[in-house]
Amino acid sequence: MEKLQKPSENIRQRFTKQRMTTSENEVKETKKNTNDSDNRKIMTKDSFGYGSYWLTRIVMLRYIGFIYFVAFLVALHQNKELIGNKGLLPANNFLNKVKNSTGGINLDTYTWIPSLVWMIDFDTDLDWFLDIVAYVGLVLSSIVILNGGANWLIMVTLWILYHSIVNIGSTWYGFGWESQLLETGFLAIFLCPIWNVASVPKHTPTSWIVLMAYRWLIFRIMIGAGMIKIRGDQCWRDLTCMNYHYEVSIVGCFGGQGAVTITEREEETSNIGYLVQIQGYVLQTGNTDLVGLG
Repeated sequence: MEKLQKPSENIRQRFTKQRMTTSENEVKETKKNTNDSDNRKIMTKDSFGYGSYWLTRIVMLRYIGFIYFVAFLVALHQNKELIGNKGLLPANNFLNKVKNSTGGINLDTYTWIPSLVWMIDFDTDLDWFLDIVAYVGLVLSSIVILNGGANWLIMVTLWILYHSIVNIGSTWYGFGWESQLLETGFLAIFLCPIWNVASVPKHTPTSWIVLMAYRWLIFRIMIGAGMIKIRGDQCWRDLTCMNYHYEVSIVGCFGGQGAVTITEREEETSNIGYLVQIQGYVLQTGNTDLVGLG
């Protein structure tokens, strides 16, 4: 009898041990599934939830990437003819003046004219430098457009490359939209994670501080555009500025001939409408959807 009881006890012990192991595995699996579910909820809340602006970030980055692409494409086709060694206003002449004023290439040189051009021999390699900057800018901006996402490395590189061109571009890069692109591109750096290039990066919601900074940028641009017109030229106060626009700018466009023949009252109305449109854009900075997808 004792011999018969021992095997049965062994069987019972093995069976009990097996059940305990199975229970432990089930508990571990349950915990794992719970953690995975919690992680998915957190990711959904952070990335796709209300107020996460995930679509806003994708649209804005693609839009900014497209503007960078056009800017570098223009630089590739025009910069050698404008500021190259044999250009209309060679940048190397300007750079040599700065170099002589600062007593050589030192910290003052980079402070006065921040640009990567100081790292090369611009008297001989300026054209090569302009082409390389344009090509690298085109490649990186294409990545942003196609991916709908970027990281700090990509956006900082785009900003530095374009900054390097603008600062040596002389008259050709002295327009307001150049500084606007640089400011917009600088803010876009902080829309992105440091390393992750995913269009919807995990645990990296869109910064509302950056969105507020963009609203402030739009406000300054639009209110400034209206104020400089009203204060800068009497024709805006007389409501006659658009008259000249119709006569010299759109004659060759579709409907341009008809625009020239409009009455004086219609011209005044169009001047008022243009100024109201500018102020309307300013008011829209309070609308999250319009500014976000802007």
